[in-house]
Amino acid sequence: MFRRDREAASWEEVGIPAYDGMSDADLARDGHAGYFREVFTALAEGRELPTTLRGARHNLAIVEAARRASASRRAVDVRELEGPAAG
Repeated sequence: MFRRDREAASWEEVGIPAYDGMSDADLARDGHAGYFREVFTALAEGRELPTTLRGARHNLAIVEAARRASASRRAVDVRELEGPAAG
């Protein structure tokens, strides 16, 4: 995966962490089911949720930026889609 460095006007490779020691079955089981397990546990214990609203909004902005960039064949600035900073 690569990330665009705006100041240097270049692309830099971003490392993706390995999930060493986990089988394919463990990875599949820990996907959405693991996330919802963490959400429900956090709610029951009064802890912070695994994803903040700010994080969720940012993730949706990335997806929307990719969709728009694909449709328009031009770069889309994710920051323009995030809206005002959430508190």
